Amino acid sequence: MTNKIFFALLFFSSLLVHPKLPYIKYGFHNLLVPLFAVVLFCLNVRHLKDVIKYHRKALIFGILLFIWIWICSFFSNFKETAIKFTIKYSAYPIVLFSFLLLRSSYHYFIFRFLTLIAIFGIIEAFFPNLFIFHLLRPPESLGVYPRISSFLQSPNIFGVLMACGLILGLILKVSKIELYFSILLFIINLSLSSSRNGWLVFILGLFLASLYNKRITLTKISLLICIFLFLIASFQVSRVRLGLRSLFFDSARITLWKAALYEVSKRPITGIGLRVFDEHVASKIFEKKGYHTHNLFLNILVELGIPGFFLSLIFIYSLLKKVDFYNPLASIPITIVFFSQMVDFFIHDFTFTIISLYFLAFASNSKIERI
Repeated sequence: MTNKIFFALLFFSSLLVHPKLPYIKYGFHNLLVPLFAVVLFCLNVRHLKDVIKYHRKALIFGILLFIWIWICSFFSNFKETAIKFTIKYSAYPIVLFSFLLLRSSYHYFIFRFLTLIAIFGIIEAFFPNLFIFHLLRPPESLGVYPRISSFLQSPNIFGVLMACGLILGLILKVSKIELYFSILLFIINLSLSSSRNGWLVFILGLFLASLYNKRITLTKISLLICIFLFLIASFQVSRVRLGLRSLFFDSARITLWKAALYEVSKRPITGIGLRVFDEHVASKIFEKKGYHTHNLFLNILVELGIPGFFLSLIFIYSLLKKVDFYNPLASIPITIVFFSQMVDFFIHDFTFTIISLYFLAFASNSKIERI
């Protein structure tokens, strides 16, 4: 029970991005997320020896990667920005390691956590100026309405997580009432978020879920897709986002990819440092901060250089080779996570990243017999 409480506190604290700690510019999540992760670590420290033995290679490369991130920060031309975000994102390895110690599944909690966020997504659709959204979301994320994002920083992040929640509902054993209620919430929010990335994740997730679960028949998949298409056609905010031809190769993405590759050519070894691309490079092109490379691996390459890129690949591979791909709760969520990052990049969002780190930790432990 104590594990569940602090696991829940960690997830809810990840939403506290906008409220800032007194006298410093860091959000409350920067303090609370690593704090609750450390508590989870202490509660499960009895598994430490087994985790070190089982994930020895991944931990070694993870430590080397973390050291390299700091090296890149100190060699960056924008050292202050790189060090600032390196400190902020130092919570992530703490969170991942604490999740690796867990020996029970928390998929049901994540499913219900996403359902709660989905409920507030519906509320936002009708009451976008409600005080709680101004309290919990950065001001710049409020200007995208009528696209909705609930408590998350971006409608694209929200849409992808709504698709994840829907697929989780299909592969988990939940009551029919809860399943139908949540699917309706997720599919409405997925439409209102107008996240084309989320739409593709939804289609991929349906296909993968049908491979693992014979109860998800072609008829049910067709029904869900028909409902989804009907909702997209019904909401104007969705209709204007139907330019699927430009999903992968729109001019903005190509411009960002070219700019990122140019930065790699200038600094191929140490890269430019964490968050320097969207804070200083892309901002010169679009005259606005926040434009990352829109690709996970390209973002790693430009920020950490070629050595950091290969360290990241080896680290990820060391975890993924432990995955039981016959277990849908292990294979489907982590496949969706990586797929969604091929044309976008959400690591700057704590909630999405923490959910992704849980899925990665669970998947890499999926061959271990759980208590």
